[in-house]
Amino acid sequence: SLAKTIFNDVDPMGKTINTGQYGLYQVVGIMRDIPSNSTIDFDYLLPIHSHEIWDNSGNEFILVNDAFNPDAFNESIKHMGRKHPQFKESLLSVAAFSDNYFEKPLDSQIFNKIGDRFDIRTMILVAIMILIISALNFTNMQTTLMLTLKKSSSIKKIHGARVIDNFLEVISSRLVFLLISIPLTFGLYELLKTEYASFLDLTIKYNWYESLGLIALCCLLFITVSTVLTSLQPANFKNSYNLLTRATQSKKIYSGKVLTTAQYVLAMVLLIATGIVFKQFKYMQNKDLGFDSSNLMSANVMNRVLYQGDFEQFKKDSEEQMVEHNFFTDEISKIPGVISFSQSVLPMSKSINGMSWKLADSDFEYEDVKLLSTDPSFLKTLDIKMVKGRFFDKEIDTQQSEKVVINRAAMEYWGIEELDGTRLASAVWDGDKNPWPVIGVIEDFHFEHLSRKIEPLVLVSFQEIENEFTFKISNDNFQETVAKISSVYEGLYPDKQFSYTLLDNKLRQQYDYEKKLSQTFLLFTIVALLLSSLGLFTFALYNTQKRIKEIGIRKAIGASTNQVISLLSSSFIKWVLLAFVIALPLSWYAMKEWILSFANQTEMSWWIFAGAGFISVALALVTVIGQSYRAANSNPVQALRHE
Repeated sequence: SLAKTIFNDVDPMGKTINTGQYGLYQVVGIMRDIPSNSTIDFDYLLPIHSHEIWDNSGNEFILVNDAFNPDAFNESIKHMGRKHPQFKESLLSVAAFSDNYFEKPLDSQIFNKIGDRFDIRTMILVAIMILIISALNFTNMQTTLMLTLKKSSSIKKIHGARVIDNFLEVISSRLVFLLISIPLTFGLYELLKTEYASFLDLTIKYNWYESLGLIALCCLLFITVSTVLTSLQPANFKNSYNLLTRATQSKKIYSGKVLTTAQYVLAMVLLIATGIVFKQFKYMQNKDLGFDSSNLMSANVMNRVLYQGDFEQFKKDSEEQMVEHNFFTDEISKIPGVISFSQSVLPMSKSINGMSWKLADSDFEYEDVKLLSTDPSFLKTLDIKMVKGRFFDKEIDTQQSEKVVINRAAMEYWGIEELDGTRLASAVWDGDKNPWPVIGVIEDFHFEHLSRKIEPLVLVSFQEIENEFTFKISNDNFQETVAKISSVYEGLYPDKQFSYTLLDNKLRQQYDYEKKLSQTFLLFTIVALLLSSLGLFTFALYNTQKRIKEIGIRKAIGASTNQVISLLSSSFIKWVLLAFVIALPLSWYAMKEWILSFANQTEMSWWIFAGAGFISVALALVTVIGQSYRAANSNPVQALRHE
């Protein structure tokens, strides 16, 4: 896809491309695009030996056969990393490539697609619930159809029809269902798959005939299971008795109501789950993060100069870049609309990694603590409050000064009460030989996804030239200020276009997954409710037609329309209410388990459960009352004239 983007229809083999600061490279091969289900993704590959700096970075991949013993291999390499002075206590080991999607043993940017088993199992469970609702609905409809054809079937048996004849009639009707459902399902699939795959950021690689075969198999299984469920309904009765009375139908009617109740139980569970997922999503979007993200704009201004073997040239290029950096910051400082700006790693960034720290002169062991690289302007730009001491100051602290600031969570974790004499030792930077003084404590703020609680954080004053700039811009003349920043940038780099991102948008992207999850739940819930209502409508239609003479008699002796509607509706509504009573504990338990996966949780409000019950009952009333009203307003003479 990259070759098509750059070269269109021209053969790219042997041609050169400019990869920016990496230089010119010749195209010597074209590979197929990485499949969407891969844990890694990239557009092009460069040889590691083409830049000296790359020899010391990246991941090592080992292709092994079935005889490979990972435990024995790990034992043989585990101490090799200790030759490096910064990793004297490290342990090397290998991890299976396939484990990175769920287990994430390698914390590397190359593995940019990860998954959560819990969420996948949840979506599988939802899909199974929809399938069960569909099967119960189809079974209920078929049971209702069988009830309407009982007399016809009995007459056929009296006139000599065999059991095999009835069986062949059922099979032929199911075959018609199958032949109709396959093209309809396949057509809907082809119509919706592109939009749905785009919504879930997937690439579907199935050929049309593979999809058609899978759909045909699923339709066959679905109709077979539904037919078996229908055949399990009570069916033993005498044909002559069936022609004279409807008493034997009571068990089937009762079983049909049970099936309808089961559908509504599952639909209500989905409805309640959808409400709680949406509420958790909105809670995360609106929760106070401990810093002010409004009117914050971030932009990538500079890339670090790469060392390419010539140290003198590297030094010269670095000095020139620093001159450009100082010019840019001086010009930005003169723009009235820029309240403050910082060149720090931002909250929610993948660049916030862990490092081994411990409280010096204590019994604490080295532990992995998150490290944030920042500059003196960070506090003002994000409006974060101080708890104790002071923050980094460019007038007092030199860049990369060996001092640290910690958050309140770190202070409480290590039991720090006073800052005087308090130092932190890093296993990477000389350990206990040269511990770094703690000069300040800042208020806690969320620097990771809200599914995680606020953990201890260590801040160091390391101003990396390639870090993004973050600008705090006045609300007045916002666009005008952005235009001025863009003008400074493009004056420095005429061949580049200034691009920026609003921090609020970045924060929203953190919760895209929860947003898609809630929207998917909503879609499935609507489908479940429609299926359940369709089944209830069919059963209510049959029940109303069965009682048409009873309604005529009641109307003849003075019953009002409202009384008839109440009589017909109440028998169905009580089953829906029973479904609500059953769904309450099931949904409460399931969603309680789900919401525990978030460190920051919304409340499971009572009105979500009450609202789900109200919507279900209201939908059931609309479904049933339509048939009841029609029957209640029919002419009783038409119902009684054959009696």
